[in-house]
Formats: sequence, C-alpha cells, structure tokens
Amino acid sequence: MALVVPNIGETKLLEWILKSTGTDTVLKLYSNDYTPVAASTNGSFTEATFTGYVEKDIARTDWASATTNGSGKAEITSPDLSWSATSSQTVYGYFVQDASGNLLFAERFSSARALESGDTLTISPKFTLTSEA
Repeated sequence: MALVVPNIGETKLLEWILKSTGTDTVLKLYSNDYTPVAASTNGSFTEATFTGYVEKDIARTDWASATTNGSGKAEITSPDLSWSATSSQTVYGYFVQDASGNLLFAERFSSARALESGDTLTISPKFTLTSEA
C-alpha cells in the first residue's frame, strides 16, 4: 500500500524542510555535462567559474510559502537569482547545499545555457514534493 500525504501535509512538510528548521541553503551553478541522480554527491558537480559568478545564499526566510501547484504537487520557490557573465562558460544546472556543505538537491536545466560576456542568467529555484498515491 502506498503512503498518502494530503496536499496540506505536503505543503507543511516543504515549509519544515526549507523554511522552519535547520540551516540556510547555498545554490551553486554547475558546468559539467551531468544529469543528477539519486546517488549524486558534491563531487558529481563541477562548480561554474565564469567571471561574474558567485554562489548564492538562500536564507530560510527567502523561501516563499509552499503551495499546491496545478499538477497537485506541493511546491516552494525562492526569489529569482541572477548572474551577469563577463566571460564565457556553459552551465548545465544547479545544486543546493546546506550550510555544512551537504548536497540537498540538484536540477539540470532543460537545455544547457551557453553564457557569453554581457549575458545575464536568471533562474527561479523551486522544490516540489508529492505523495506516493
């Protein structure tokens, strides 16, 4: 039998995970052609190095309140994050760590982003949660 988590439970769990307890998070872009899997580790990702790149801190208070999206999944988002490149590099996605450097989650972009000097990259990180049934 599958575990059932009602929508209200999903949104509450997301807020506990990213807003209520623990540490702030750090988002980093990665530049290796890699698709995250369940066994991914920090070593799976090569952090971006283009000029203008810095990792971005996401404070617990920055995450929005969790909602149920149109697909019936609980979803929580952070504010948009932007980088202005002054050198070239291709980035494939991002990974998020806690303050101790533990890998929490990662997302590969639907297509690689080939940045050139003068380009701006803006992403809208989100985390979803859904019941097994």
